[in-house]
Amino acid sequence: MKKRVLAFLLCLSLLPFGSVYAAGSAEDPFISKSYIDGTFIPAVESVVKALLETLKGDSEVTVSPSTGMVTENIPSGKDIVLSSGQSIIILSGSAKISKDKGCIVNATMGLEASSGSLYKNHRYIICEDSAATVHILSSAKVYMSEGAEIKEGSPQTPAPAEPKPSTPPATYPIPSATPVSTPTPTTTPRPTPSPSVQPTMPFTDIKPGNRYYKAILSIYEKGLINGMTPTLYAPGNDLTLAQALKLAACVHQLHAEGNISLKSGEIWYKTYLDYCLDEGIADSGLSGFNSPITRREFVEIIYNALPESDYKAINIIPEGSIDDVDSDTLWGKKVYTFYRAGILTGVTEDSVNSVHDFLPDDFISRAEAAAVINRMLDDGARIPFVVS
Repeated sequence: MKKRVLAFLLCLSLLPFGSVYAAGSAEDPFISKSYIDGTFIPAVESVVKALLETLKGDSEVTVSPSTGMVTENIPSGKDIVLSSGQSIIILSGSAKISKDKGCIVNATMGLEASSGSLYKNHRYIICEDSAATVHILSSAKVYMSEGAEIKEGSPQTPAPAEPKPSTPPATYPIPSATPVSTPTPTTTPRPTPSPSVQPTMPFTDIKPGNRYYKAILSIYEKGLINGMTPTLYAPGNDLTLAQALKLAACVHQLHAEGNISLKSGEIWYKTYLDYCLDEGIADSGLSGFNSPITRREFVEIIYNALPESDYKAINIIPEGSIDDVDSDTLWGKKVYTFYRAGILTGVTEDSVNSVHDFLPDDFISRAEAAAVINRMLDDGARIPFVVS
């Protein structure tokens, strides 16, 4: 299912808009929750734009029997009920979406969507075993699945009180065999410190009580991370090489100078790449900057962001005790140092992996990377344990 979902999102940029509707059903939905939890694939910006321009014209577009999509003018106060596999685009007017169950994907951006205001001209798809309701706040022209139900809406907050959607981040380029750039993390405003106010983050996908909440909050407050959008951190997305270089450069500069002055350039990660090369954090010859980075590759880079004296051992980890790490290799020595310092703990035991396995060739998520960075900078966050 996962491979089919990823292929679908890539093909969306090449096929006539809306053709995917017929490919899925409630029994065999074409997009699943595994898309949200799995590897992040930059959303495509494609021929959809050209068709949207046509749809926004004065002429009415009737339902296409091959796509199952229809254009409707819907007055304010109406609700549109969407179920598994159905999708919607707001062409004009304003609306907000409420997630009734499961999850919603903003396919234009390649991210999970939260309840709230809809961006115009963005395609929202309802995942399998999911449902959502779109509330029309002011008369809207929409392009939606033909089978969606339109009904009288429940009372909503008047449109003037509804926060207007900010201009959404630019959609990302189609992945290619020779990528030249990686999506630029959106700069997120920093909170103004106040002793009487509980620190918060703008990320709606990171809640207090989440496993990585404290780590992400801590390094966010230090100015080390941004979200993939102003309100989404995307903790389950794979960290890319470019993002790893940015983290390493900022950690090094924060330690060396007490602040972070590095800024993104025209190619957003080049500033951080140059810094890492100048400071000996990374080697030249790197490529595939928008590709996911493995756990081993991440440690090889991020280890060099701080002096070795900062990795004081607090754990007893004998040589050879981590089954999938060769302590005779340079990267293996760095991994063992991180284990002994309480920065890495490995995975929990299951039917496939032994307790504390490192899984060097697996990708590392943005949430896991945040935990590592937080432990590097905060001795109190490091974890004592013993491997026998």
